[in-house]
Amino acid sequence: MANFSTNSQPTDLELLLDDRLLETRPITIPAGETSPQVFLAAQSRDGVFTVRLTAKDDLAVDNQASIVSLLPKPVKVMLVSKGNRLLERALRAVAHVELATATD
Repeated sequence: MANFSTNSQPTDLELLLDDRLLETRPITIPAGETSPQVFLAAQSRDGVFTVRLTAKDDLAVDNQASIVSLLPKPVKVMLVSKGNRLLERALRAVAHVELATATD
């Protein structure tokens, strides 16, 4: 967040997922300063994250930003081996991997 004015700006910062409020954080940004903000949010499906400042000013259009967030797609892996169980177990332990095995 950035405050380009000559006055300190108190406001609330909201995090939304598909227009559903996940978190509200009160912040105060000193005059001419920036304030990095990090949110951690659980996500169970694809969606649009939005951060929004609640302060009223002359340019409301720059008080929010959105990003499309897609969940990782599974990676399909084919293991061709004559019984490398250690490698097979290691690959099965990796998140988002769909493992198929073949001997030929």
